[in-house]
Amino acid sequence: LENGNLSDNVTMTATGLSGATDGGVHISAQLDEVFTLEQCLYAIVLASANDMALQVAEHIGGTVEGFVELMNSRAKELGCTNTMLVNCHGLDNVQQYTTARDIAKIILAASENPTFMEIFGAKTYTMPPTNKNEKEREVTSGNHLKYEMHLPQFNDLRVTGGMPSYVSAGSGASIAFTAEDKGMELVFVILGSVRTYEDNG
Repeated sequence: LENGNLSDNVTMTATGLSGATDGGVHISAQLDEVFTLEQCLYAIVLASANDMALQVAEHIGGTVEGFVELMNSRAKELGCTNTMLVNCHGLDNVQQYTTARDIAKIILAASENPTFMEIFGAKTYTMPPTNKNEKEREVTSGNHLKYEMHLPQFNDLRVTGGMPSYVSAGSGASIAFTAEDKGMELVFVILGSVRTYEDNG
């Protein structure tokens, strides 16, 4: 959002396609498929789409590595003193680390951008047909505090946005989300939780 325009065309290359084979979530984008930057951002935030994250990184940074440099530089500007990023999608890497406090600083800064909050707070988003796909793609939020479709018992109307993540072999379950309550704007960050399931799944 700070380095591009929502109407920018982002063309899928081998870089983005590698996100479909790295063990992460993807939207099955195809080589040379064209999306707008806005569509990519919704797919990243709502669906945790690694293919979109990698392609946006290349689009904005020239290379994924160039974008990661931008990420680390911006994090330092925001006062994140215990963060080192080595990829753009958040999959576990032994060289990559952060803290709940630093994530909260990033979310606080991002929440000042109305467009970010619109995307961060969306429940669903319909991606229109593209030059390579005749059908619409529907992406839905994995934030059960905001999107009530799957687990309505956890829905909370105070929650204004959020993004969960889960890495089974590494950092576990995490979530960063925003809320408003009693005149306060709040940021919550939970990292490295163990997933538990009720008897009914």
